[in-house]
Amino acid sequence: MTLLRKTINSAWTIPIGILFLLLFSVLVILDPAKTEHSFSITGFLTPLPIQIASYWNTIFTGIILILAAFMSLHIVDRFNLIRDKSELPFLFFLFLNLQTITKQAELPALIAGLSIFISYFYMLDAYQQEKSQRNMFNASLFYSFAALLKPELLFLFPILLFGLVYMRIAWFKNIGALIFGCLAPFIASCTIYMLITSRLPDFTDYLNHFEWKIPSLNDFDIAATSHNLITLICVLIATAGVFFSTSMDKVRVRASAYYFLFSFLCFELFAFIQPQKESVFTFCANFFAAFILAYYFTIKKGRFNNYLFVLLLLTYVASAIWFI
Repeated sequence: MTLLRKTINSAWTIPIGILFLLLFSVLVILDPAKTEHSFSITGFLTPLPIQIASYWNTIFTGIILILAAFMSLHIVDRFNLIRDKSELPFLFFLFLNLQTITKQAELPALIAGLSIFISYFYMLDAYQQEKSQRNMFNASLFYSFAALLKPELLFLFPILLFGLVYMRIAWFKNIGALIFGCLAPFIASCTIYMLITSRLPDFTDYLNHFEWKIPSLNDFDIAATSHNLITLICVLIATAGVFFSTSMDKVRVRASAYYFLFSFLCFELFAFIQPQKESVFTFCANFFAAFILAYYFTIKKGRFNNYLFVLLLLTYVASAIWFI
């Protein structure tokens, strides 16, 4: 039996993924060059600079990654997106994001990404439901909260609008719920700001995130760009191998898979054209890539794919080591 077959539904798959995550977390914590980590929380409120110890940043990052990995597994099981029992979504998501630990990604970007994953859960739950206003409100609410933390995510808000049409729920009540859910976090943040400061919020810093800068070669990180290119190629191979075949027989599975593929391509595109802000786009793209790769390797278990599976995991480990 190949390693791939053993890994698909093994009781050790999830512990092994967490073990690798803990291993790289310890390596980062023990690195004497990484003592402090700084980031700022932006939005309608005045930018709040935060500086925390590197080990706390690593611990919080690990917790968010594990929560997001379980979220990916829950979505797959809840909506039966993979016909066979598989733990690969969890494993792939953690391996895809090992570099998130070692390169000390910003916590607001990870929290925003986790919020978007919850948004997609509600979007999938609304599939072909006539009374889905609550799901649509929650989907846009969590996405809007993510955009409050990372304003550049508003560029991709039309993905939710596309989901309304693609998931066959584009009714007026749902559109209204989507718009209200989108506005709610911004209205709440402005209200809190005015109650605390007794003045209107300054939108200048938030609007500055929408400035479009043509990237130069110096803006691209070799390891991060290579990671994204490898993931893109593997996802396209998986798409050609499974999604365009007749093996995906359930209409809901096919619709969800294509919606995930479309979302992956959008987030991956922005990771390439906005390399200065690629962390949040890459984190979100990895979520969709984990499902696509997991589906492919669960259905296609041949000897060639076993070698490809091992090579892919080793590549992501090497990408993580690059940042140490």
